[in-house]
Amino acid sequence: KTVELIGKDIPVYRGAESPMMRELVTGKNVHGEDGMGGLSSTLPEPEVKEEKERAWDAIYREAKKYKGEMILVAFSRDAKIGVDIQEIIDCSEYLEIARSFFEPEEVKNIEESNSKELFFQYWSAKEAYLKAIGVGLLKGMSFFSVKDGVIKENGRKKDHWKLIPIKVQGYAAYIALKEKE
Repeated sequence: KTVELIGKDIPVYRGAESPMMRELVTGKNVHGEDGMGGLSSTLPEPEVKEEKERAWDAIYREAKKYKGEMILVAFSRDAKIGVDIQEIIDCSEYLEIARSFFEPEEVKNIEESNSKELFFQYWSAKEAYLKAIGVGLLKGMSFFSVKDGVIKENGRKKDHWKLIPIKVQGYAAYIALKEKE
């Protein structure tokens, strides 16, 4: 119904029947029972037909087709939110970059694992958080940690914050989200 409401020709794909990584959390308190603030029942049934391909297959196919041209977007009405996606590229300097920008325990994890993938996972999670708090890279990345998917500033866990990994082959992608207190 949303696609027809905005008048755009956008394909619609079915996602997972339930969350893959955690229990279902809905936004009923914000978006209402129908997810549209009660508007759904006032709109005509959609004419747009759901595509046969599943959403994750469509995202993967499009990511390969438009490599380097895709944008990852996340929306939130009442929460601080940030999103970042990084292509996992061949980068021989990843350890030096980590030593310059990351918290010491993160550097140690990357060194021990000898994993550029872990470097890019940390980088993406950190950028998502910086975007969510609205400070950008000028403040640096070493004042907080994202080790084990937990945000800590100066060694203290940031309550109500979540890091949500987004799995896209060949990329590191995260959403940083502050839940309501």
